Amino acid sequence: MKKILFIPTIKKNNGTGHLKRTIKWAKSTLYESFIYLPLIPPYFPDLKEVEKSIVFDLSGKYDIAVFDMKKSNPLLIKNLEKTAEILVSVDEGGKERENFDYLIDTLPNTVSKTAPANIFSTDLLGYQDKRNIEGKSLSTKKINNILISFGGEDSKDITRKLLEKGQKDNLFKDPLQNVTVVIGPLFKDKEYIKNNFGFFNIVESPPSLLNLIEEADIVFTSFGLTAYEVLYAGKELVLINPSKYHRKLTRLAGFCEAGIINPDIKKIKKIINNPALCRLIAPTQAKAEQLSKIDELFLKIAETEKIPLKGECPVCKGDGKIYKRYLYKNYLKCKKCSIVYLQNIGKEEKVYNKSYFFEEYKKQYGKTYIEDFHHISIASQKRGDIINKFVKKGKVLDIGCAYGPFLYVMKDKYNCYGIDISEDAVEYVNKELGIKAITGDFSCALLRHPCHGAGRDIHVAVLDFSEGASQSEGASQSEDATQDEKEDCSKFDIITMWYVIEHFKNGGEIIEKVGKLLNKSGMFAFSTPNLSGISGIHNKNKFLESSPSDHYTLWNILSAKHILSKFGFKVVKVRCTGHHPERFPLILQKIFGFKILSLISRFFKLGDTFEIYAMRKN
Repeated sequence: MKKILFIPTIKKNNGTGHLKRTIKWAKSTLYESFIYLPLIPPYFPDLKEVEKSIVFDLSGKYDIAVFDMKKSNPLLIKNLEKTAEILVSVDEGGKERENFDYLIDTLPNTVSKTAPANIFSTDLLGYQDKRNIEGKSLSTKKINNILISFGGEDSKDITRKLLEKGQKDNLFKDPLQNVTVVIGPLFKDKEYIKNNFGFFNIVESPPSLLNLIEEADIVFTSFGLTAYEVLYAGKELVLINPSKYHRKLTRLAGFCEAGIINPDIKKIKKIINNPALCRLIAPTQAKAEQLSKIDELFLKIAETEKIPLKGECPVCKGDGKIYKRYLYKNYLKCKKCSIVYLQNIGKEEKVYNKSYFFEEYKKQYGKTYIEDFHHISIASQKRGDIINKFVKKGKVLDIGCAYGPFLYVMKDKYNCYGIDISEDAVEYVNKELGIKAITGDFSCALLRHPCHGAGRDIHVAVLDFSEGASQSEGASQSEDATQDEKEDCSKFDIITMWYVIEHFKNGGEIIEKVGKLLNKSGMFAFSTPNLSGISGIHNKNKFLESSPSDHYTLWNILSAKHILSKFGFKVVKVRCTGHHPERFPLILQKIFGFKILSLISRFFKLGDTFEIYAMRKN
């Protein structure tokens, strides 16, 4: 069972809503949950229900830690990085947003435009939506039942101010009106309100407001969770806020406000006489893909793919920071090599079997891989022609060879070998094309193998292409190797990956292995999607959001050149492919036309894919 730690704020002037909802989450039976409280607030009877879940220090280990604070403490975040695998923040309003693995906004946020969350959805508040389709209030009758509730603290004494001004200006003189006033556990003016406004229905520290909201026609409160409880209950809502900051949030949410600290009684009178004046004018928001329960989201986040070392670039081991966030994935960008790499949220492994090359391939391209074999072979021939200019003969290894179209066009001039994770594809290459291929994951291959020479063991890179061997079996042969097996220890002159390198989670190790398998002055060539192509430039968000969940690294030509150089390769040829003039902005299409834009795309290497050819440095 997953272990989840909740960290609510209990600081003065931050209200009690943060603690209330972490208690609600902790009561869920979906996971083993804990609440971190260095000090227990004496005023919170709700804690009795979860007292066994309270922890007073950070000595334990957790799958995820969920912060529910207005602005999280950076020191606390650093401490939790040692304790929890994944850090999550709900409604984070501070500068620390970028330091969380996952961001959830259930409420509008003033910093969300500069640092968007993985998801923004008020549905995750978990309230039953009793509004009609148009989002208007269901209440059409005259306002008789008034509820006043300004949280558990009300640090600006808005409750007292509203009651005093309302009394003075005859706001509540209608004999048919029923006024209920909620006073929270941290109110400074409890006794004053009881003594001077006892003729109203005074309710002290109720365990829940939902029943009171159900009975009300209109509710006066500040921006926060109570406002959304009222909204989803379909009641009229008027906010009187404690600060300009809360006014900004109110406007983002589209709620009606009647003053900051000091209530605007004239406006309130007009609203009571005409409730339509306070109806919601909120912007629409995207639904969370049938994800309506926040505890379900916590569980999915707990299954997040762990980057080998947190924030470490899988190519150059440099520091990476969150670059873009989406519902079920993050992209990080390396400060050192500029590579963009993927972190999937949730556990989802892609299986490269026959279905991948047939059903899935057909969905994307309109035909199966075998049906598209001839077209792929034509593209492969162009690649082979480029390679032949630099390496005239020798051994070729195609990593991720699939059903072998590239090997098929190369076999007349070179000794060809392939490796692929799909057993069906490897069988096809061996039997139908007559080319040696093995089944296996190149990223897991053990490439150092003992071969005998000069009376001692010499360790070299090797893949075993003897019949019936898998790549891992080939890495552990006995010392009594046959002569044929010794020949398999020789290296390759050309190693290729066509739209494969992005599928590896450990790109740096892959390039290092390639270097070990290449002869001196050997060639490494690969193709991959181009993050700096026209699609990535024109709409980077769309490009990243639609990028497959098994593309773990996203490259551009500059980053590829830089990285290859660091691993001992010299780039000798770059070929930009996948040109789409129709993806240029419409204004440029009208000015230049497709023909000119196609030339521009080629000249500036703006294709959506590219091929890169590099020679191993002596």
